[in-house]
Amino acid sequence: MPRRTSGSIDTLTGSIGNMGGWMTGRNMMIFGAGAALMLAASRIAPPFTGTCRSARRLRGQPRQRLLAEDVDAGVDPVVQQRRLAKAADAPVLLEVDDAERRAHLRDDDGTIQVWINQVPEPRTVKNRVHLDVNAESVDLAVEHGARVLYEEEHWTTLADPEGHEFCVFVRRPPIAQRAYELGWDTAEGPEASHAIATWWGEVLGGTVVDDPRGFAWLGHIPGCPWESFDWSGVPEPKTVKNRVHIDVTTEDLDALVAHGATVLRGEGDGGLGWTVLADPDGNEFCAFTE
Repeated sequence: MPRRTSGSIDTLTGSIGNMGGWMTGRNMMIFGAGAALMLAASRIAPPFTGTCRSARRLRGQPRQRLLAEDVDAGVDPVVQQRRLAKAADAPVLLEVDDAERRAHLRDDDGTIQVWINQVPEPRTVKNRVHLDVNAESVDLAVEHGARVLYEEEHWTTLADPEGHEFCVFVRRPPIAQRAYELGWDTAEGPEASHAIATWWGEVLGGTVVDDPRGFAWLGHIPGCPWESFDWSGVPEPKTVKNRVHIDVTTEDLDALVAHGATVLRGEGDGGLGWTVLADPDGNEFCAFTE
């Protein structure tokens, strides 16, 4: 069984990011030092007339399963996770590995949802993976140290205390599910968004939607705590390791590689208990063999 069952954020020393955070009920909202967020949510879909198609399964292979999210942080992950638990105002299990300076949060059924690990490198560029959350207002995030970057018609983009971007979509209460979307940057043009959404759909399952506004998303992902993964084009290329990444389980690592993933670091390298790979866009993710 995999040692981790969640995603990760890097903080100035980790893999779900430096964060100050929020957690509500089953849903965990993470903002702050290296921000990342892992929530179980139902999508509130905007009106669209895009093209939907079910993603094909990796031919002849069992489907991979999404495990969690990891975030890199620039501060002590234990401090970051305690911020999350304190801000959550909800029963959440915080577990700390003092030896490895790693912390994680579990939801109420015991599943690990978010890992925060420390990394030596500071944040230098805009995150290419960010979280979108549903909330009653942006006030809670601001009260816990976030700052508003800019406002759009339907959402507000903020930065956590380490500068990691996340978006808040204001909804009418009560909000049953706070996790909304996981946003990814990709190359400009609808073809690029469609290609990477289709690739992940073939890995994880789900339905690919090509939005007429020029981006694509993958929804109805089995076992996914976000309602969708969304890919939008940006002019700048990827230049550094992502500070937010997802973890998956797989019964066949070779099938992932044959499908276009690149192995960056193999299981067993320096005692590593999982394999680090990159998708065709170069986005890092971790695979745990079952």
